[in-house]
Amino acid sequence: MLSGYPDPRLQHVTITEVHCTPDLKIAQLYVSRMGLPLDEAITVLNTLGPKWRGPLARKLKLRYAPSLTFLADELPDKANHMDALIRGAVAQDKKNHSGE
Repeated sequence: MLSGYPDPRLQHVTITEVHCTPDLKIAQLYVSRMGLPLDEAITVLNTLGPKWRGPLARKLKLRYAPSLTFLADELPDKANHMDALIRGAVAQDKKNHSGE
């Protein structure tokens, strides 16, 4: 869906997770973008979402097209933050216990 769209604001955008309601009428799509801000890409995606409903329903052979909402996947940022905290704690621990 994203790979064939020529808008440069959507380059390097990856859909990382999808949550659907049980009736498949609403879909929340979480996206990430390596090293680049997501705000503008999400705005573009949410504008294009209604246009993609029909083709998506046909491709997935669904009777009803889900409403698409695109959201930022915050997991990569949280993982990087946790990694930095752990590295800092390990470095501090080594520093504190180097003289034993």
